Amino acid sequence: MASDLPPDVAIETIFVIEAVYGAEAARLRPAVRPEHLERIARLRDEGIIIEAGGYADFSTAILLVRAKSEQEALDLAESDVYMRSGVWVSATAKPYGRVVRPRELGSPRWRRPAEARRPARSRSGPAERHREWRNPETGLGIAQGELPLLLGRHLERHRRGGCR
Repeated sequence: MASDLPPDVAIETIFVIEAVYGAEAARLRPAVRPEHLERIARLRDEGIIIEAGGYADFSTAILLVRAKSEQEALDLAESDVYMRSGVWVSATAKPYGRVVRPRELGSPRWRRPAEARRPARSRSGPAERHREWRNPETGLGIAQGELPLLLGRHLERHRRGGCR
C-alpha cells in the first residue's frame, strides 16, 4: 500500500529466482561458466538482473531480476546455459518487494545506455544530457532529475487521496 510509505521510499516488485545446482554441477560448470557469466553481465548492464550469485557449497544460486511476471523470470533461468547443460536442475521464482528510493525505480527501458553513463568530453549542455535518457518505445527523453521528482509528486497526491 503506497499510502504507508515515506515520501522518499518506494517498493519495486522484482523476482527472486532460486536455481538448484545438480549433483554434477562442480564437474559440468567449468565448460559453460564463461558463457553463463557473460550473459549475466550483459543482463546486469541491461538492468534486467539486479544481483546474481551462487552459494559456495553448490546448493543454490540466487538471482534478483526485473520481470513482468513469474513466468518471465522462470524463462530467464530456463534459457541459461547452466540449465541447458545440467549445472542447474530446477528453478523457482517468487515476487519480492525491494525497498528503493523513488529515483531508483527502474525498468530497463529507463536506464541510460552504458555508453551514455560517462559522456565524452565533446558532449556538453542540458540538451545533450536530455537526449541520453530515452524510452526506446516512445522516443521521449527524461532529464536525470525529472522522473523521480514527478513520481514523488504523484505518490504524494495518492497519499492525500487526490489522485484518481
